[in-house]
Amino acid sequence: MLPSDKVTIRLKNYIPLFGNAEKEDIIDYYLLQYGLNYAEQINPNFIYHDQDGNTDYRNDNFIKGHSRLYSVKMAIDNLIPVYQARNVIYMKRGALGIFVSEKKDETGTVAMTEDEKRNLREEFNENYGLDNSRFPYGLSDVPMDFIRTNLSIQELQPFEETLNDAIIIAGVFGVPPELVPRKDHSTFNNQKSAEKGVYTSKIIPAARRYASELTRMLGYDRDGYYIDVDFSHVDCLQEGQKEKEEVSKIISERAMGEFQNGIITLNDYRARIGESKVENSLFDKLLYEMSDKELERVKKILSITKKSNDNGQRVEKPSVEDEGE
Repeated sequence: MLPSDKVTIRLKNYIPLFGNAEKEDIIDYYLLQYGLNYAEQINPNFIYHDQDGNTDYRNDNFIKGHSRLYSVKMAIDNLIPVYQARNVIYMKRGALGIFVSEKKDETGTVAMTEDEKRNLREEFNENYGLDNSRFPYGLSDVPMDFIRTNLSIQELQPFEETLNDAIIIAGVFGVPPELVPRKDHSTFNNQKSAEKGVYTSKIIPAARRYASELTRMLGYDRDGYYIDVDFSHVDCLQEGQKEKEEVSKIISERAMGEFQNGIITLNDYRARIGESKVENSLFDKLLYEMSDKELERVKKILSITKKSNDNGQRVEKPSVEDEGE
């Protein structure tokens, strides 16, 4: 991953920007700058260029484009002071409150002397605190009161605004509000379907684009190989896959019943289950149109299919054995 702020894109003199062109037809090279006086030219074929946002034609480096986060800059700016305030509270920077003297005489309240203030500070700093070696409660010979000058996180109540800003930021990446974490860990009835939608519309297409570009960069496509992504471990996708397999099984069983009743051909059956046509006359015949020899071949094919299905494997589509017969 190259730091985009350290990379300059050098374009070719003539750019067929709106024509049919590959990346190397537009970009001459990438210039990576590191250190004070070091730079390296990189061939475009060795770079996976994933542009985020729209291009800015007013800029010399317009190929880079702008981050989609620019559109939610105000929401991000709102979050910064919230987390700064929370950090101040957690780190206890600044005065948490003021100790006020409660000493009195016949004239009224008497202020603490400088020596009393210094002694109190030293005693509190040395003996009292929240770690294991200190006491949580303080003792003093001087009567005093404490006035709070800070607010707790609960009193600041930043969470509602924080949630709204988080929803806005997540929205530019295609993440629905149902998937934004909440402080009470509440969930929605459609959360799984929303999660599945993010995978199918955002994550998986982006991952496949990356895998396709990586395949091309490494030259695997020239040898007939390709890199792919696997999301079989994602729970929300497995539920949909299970439903899809159940529907496919129902369609397959219904179509097979129609074939066995002489209503459709084997090629009709293959079309029902999404398979291509087999160029063999046997597959274009209804069951009662077949000869005894052809019926034996079909029984053998169906027997193999049933055994495969009984073993818990994927249902094998009827295929041709010895097509030349």
